[in-house]
Amino acid sequence: MRKIALFTLVFCISISSSCIGQDKADSLAISEIDTQVWDTFKAAYATSDGKLYNSIHTDDILRVTESGIRIGDEYKSSILKWFGNDDRSKRTIDFSFDQRFNKGDTAYEVGYYKVTMYKDGEVDKFFLGRFHVVLKKIEGKWKIAQDWDASKINGVSVTEEDFEKAKGG
Repeated sequence: MRKIALFTLVFCISISSSCIGQDKADSLAISEIDTQVWDTFKAAYATSDGKLYNSIHTDDILRVTESGIRIGDEYKSSILKWFGNDDRSKRTIDFSFDQRFNKGDTAYEVGYYKVTMYKDGEVDKFFLGRFHVVLKKIEGKWKIAQDWDASKINGVSVTEEDFEKAKGG
């Protein structure tokens, strides 16, 4: 009986240790992703820096929106054109996350985005949507490898309530 109790104790401790180790690894990956991808994404968006924006995507990025699929150079070229548009109004983007998973050099994140557009220094309008991304860690840097988003889910527009709920607010 004593051997069973000892085995059970050792087993529980080893499971707890591996869970704690995994939590630390998950937290580290999320912190890296936030810094390397999402903070850079926000900065590129706010400054209309297409080169910076493209740097956080893999060379073979698969981008899917309600209007279709773009892959690799086709997508990155369209970004440089769009960000370089002189008529592009000032805008910012923010994110909230529902789910964030990672294993090794791969991560999968689901959440919401909010794009705020400005006119004469004042908020003019905003757009909301839901996204799913696959991220890959390449040469020590996290990059978006696949990106899907839509403004409607099952025909229902994404709301500010959805965005805030995922943000924890």
